[in-house]
Amino acid sequence: MAQRKFITLSILAILVSVTYLSITIPPCDANYANWGIMFESSAYHNGTHISMPYADVRINITRAATAIIVSLGSEFHVVTNTTQNTTLAFVYPTAWSDDALLINPPPTWGDGTTNKSYFMHIYGNGTLIDYTVVHYNDNVEGGFIEDFISDIPILQDVDFAIFDRELIANTTLVLSTISGSIYSPSMDRFDYSYIVGSARTFEGHTMERVQMHVVEEVPFLRKSFSPNESLTVVDNGIETDAIWDLNITEFQLDSVSFGANIYTYVDWLSTIVWSSVIVFIVFLWIYRRFKQNN
Repeated sequence: MAQRKFITLSILAILVSVTYLSITIPPCDANYANWGIMFESSAYHNGTHISMPYADVRINITRAATAIIVSLGSEFHVVTNTTQNTTLAFVYPTAWSDDALLINPPPTWGDGTTNKSYFMHIYGNGTLIDYTVVHYNDNVEGGFIEDFISDIPILQDVDFAIFDRELIANTTLVLSTISGSIYSPSMDRFDYSYIVGSARTFEGHTMERVQMHVVEEVPFLRKSFSPNESLTVVDNGIETDAIWDLNITEFQLDSVSFGANIYTYVDWLSTIVWSSVIVFIVFLWIYRRFKQNN
């Protein structure tokens, strides 16, 4: 009779184990990590004796219910002491994977741009500038400096907005950009990097302010900004402002970044191990109760 009770209790422990595991381990998709990765950047050039003493960049990242929307506005002051024709460029708003972009973008961005997942406008002293989108390899072959960045090798797979401009000696050219991109809300993670290292192609010091304004209409699970150097963060719950005030000559890194988890990735191995430990504890408790009663 005692042996039968023990067998019955063992079966009960197994049932507890099966029930527990079935509750705590939901079905999973083996194709984990639809990861949205995006790059944009400061200006850079292939001219001579050109400086960019000041740059200001404002990035808005909004997580809405139906999309993650990124918009950027920037201003760069460019000066030379020699009148010259030069070629300048920005990193074109580049998503590492088009799978992360929203399939059905909004009909308009409010500026005439229609039915596109991303766009970019460049202005010189307020006048719209035509540009050509060129891939990295063609860009390097065109004479641009290849190694102005060091810690972003993935950048070699992005596109650049290239344009020609006459610079007048001792006259400031104000370059400004407006860009936007829109992503699917079903991503597992989203990362955005703004490349400040490209400013090192200019002579002298560049004082650059980069502000990221994050709006969480739907909260991220986790979010972070990096690096911490020269960073100020003000978190008001739904809205967070991160501001880097940088002297690019002294700043050791090539980019500043925002990262956010959207869905939780479950560590299945850890879950199974901890589930087994809990089941074992339950089994020991049942076994001791059985011994006490017999």
